Amino acid sequence: MLAFTDPTPKPEYANQIEFVGNPVEIRLRFTRIHPHAMPETVAEIILHPLVAKGLHRMLTAKIPEWEKVYGEIFMPDDVGLLESLFGAPMKRPGEEDEPNHSDA
Repeated sequence: MLAFTDPTPKPEYANQIEFVGNPVEIRLRFTRIHPHAMPETVAEIILHPLVAKGLHRMLTAKIPEWEKVYGEIFMPDDVGLLESLFGAPMKRPGEEDEPNHSDA
């Protein structure tokens, strides 16, 4: 077992991840997106490709185990991911609300 001398890092919530790679490294940029705020990068992890492959194998094994306990993870294919996460169409920064044309 590894012994860590650094303090435990502060946990951060992310609901989007970006993958960027080149021949010597793989970068994973974790971003938090909220419908009423600008996206915020909360972490960027740079991995050696061998470590990234190990992460892939670990997730491939662990996610089915997680789903057995907590239920299947729904991956939407007919709506935007953000809309499925937040339950309503998303507005981009600078977009105004559409005028209400109802007679109510």
